[in-house]
Amino acid sequence: MQGLAVGIGSFHFELHSAEAPPIVQVWPERVRRALEAIPSVRDVEIEVPRTYDPASPKDVPGIRYSPHPTSGQIRFRLNIPSRIQKEVFRHWRGTQWENYTVLMFYTPGDPVAFVFVDDAGAETSAAFAVALVRNFIEREMKRLGEASEGVHFVCRGPSPFHVDLSFQPEHGTWDGDKAFERVGMVVEKRQSPGYPEMTVRFDATRFGGANKAAVTFASLTLEQIGLFYRLVAQGGRRADQAREVRQQVDRLISVHQRAGVKAWFLRVFRSGAWARELGLQVLILTYTFSEERRGAKEAVARLCDDADLPAFRSWLEEELAVDHNDDLENCREIAEMLEPRRLRETNAVLVISVAIVSAVLGALLKGLAG
Repeated sequence: MQGLAVGIGSFHFELHSAEAPPIVQVWPERVRRALEAIPSVRDVEIEVPRTYDPASPKDVPGIRYSPHPTSGQIRFRLNIPSRIQKEVFRHWRGTQWENYTVLMFYTPGDPVAFVFVDDAGAETSAAFAVALVRNFIEREMKRLGEASEGVHFVCRGPSPFHVDLSFQPEHGTWDGDKAFERVGMVVEKRQSPGYPEMTVRFDATRFGGANKAAVTFASLTLEQIGLFYRLVAQGGRRADQAREVRQQVDRLISVHQRAGVKAWFLRVFRSGAWARELGLQVLILTYTFSEERRGAKEAVARLCDDADLPAFRSWLEEELAVDHNDDLENCREIAEMLEPRRLRETNAVLVISVAIVSAVLGALLKGLAG
C-alpha cells in the first residue's frame, strides 16, 4: 500500500458581485462554473450550507472577505503538466508529479486547503504542490476574465503551511497510543533542514488507503489549522498597529532632535498633544492585544485539550507567543522621557511671556499715572 504526500494552505473562492440575486442562490454554481471553465480541472464537488457569513474584514485591514459559506467544502482534481509548471514558475524545471486533488474547507477560523499529490509517494515534499496549485489557479482565474462571473481566488499566507506532511500505512497495532486506538492514526514530528516533517501513521486495516486516512485527518484537524491562519492574520494586524505607534514615536524623537524655530514651535505647542494621543493609543492597544491573546488561548485550549489529534498545537502556541506589548511599553517610556524637555521649554515660554506682559502692563500703568 502506497503512502501519500499532502500540502496545506489557506485559499478559497469568493464572489464579488453587486447583482440582485441572494448569494446563496448563485455562489455554488458560479464557483462550479468558474472551476469547470479551467480545462485541466475535473470532478468538481461543492457541498456548502445555505447559510453565509456577511462580508467582514476578518481582522485584517485591506483583506476583505465577501459573503462566504459558514462551513462545507469544495473538492476537485486537476492536472498540471510539467511544461505548464515551468510556465507557472519561471526558471523552474518542473516535476514529474502532474496530478493533484484539492480539498478546500470553510471553518469557524479561516478557510483551509489540502493538496494531495496523487501520483507521488509519501517521500515527496508536498509543500511545492500548494504553491504550484495556488499560482496555477490564480493564473487561470485571471485568464477567465469576465467569464469568471465575479468569482475570485483568494489566498492567505503562509501558503504553503510550513510542514512536510505525509501519510504512511501501518500494519498491525500501535501499542499504548490512545490516539491510534481511537482514531486509527498517530502523528510523528521531526525537525529537518527544511520544513518540519509530520508523518501520520495510519491503520491500514481500518482505512484501506492513504487518501481515506488523509481525509479523516483533515476533518480532525482543519479547525486547528483554520484557527492558526486566523491567529496569523490577527498577528499581522497587531504588528501593523505596533509599527504605526513606533512611527509616531519616531516623529516625536525627530521633533526633539531638530533645531530651528519650526521644531521649537512643534515641541512647545504640538508635541504634548502628540505624546498624550500616543499614550492613550498605547493603553488601548495594550488592552486590546491582551484581550485578543486571552481569547486565542481559550480557543486553542478548547480545540486541543480534549482533541483526539491535537497535531497542530505547537504551531498555535508559537503564534500565541508572539507579543508586541514590549514594543508598546518602550514607545510609552520614550514619550514620557521626552515630556520633561517639552515642559521646560513650555515653562520658559511662560516665564518670558509673563515678563513681557508685566513689562507692557508696567509701561502702560506708568504712562497712565504720568
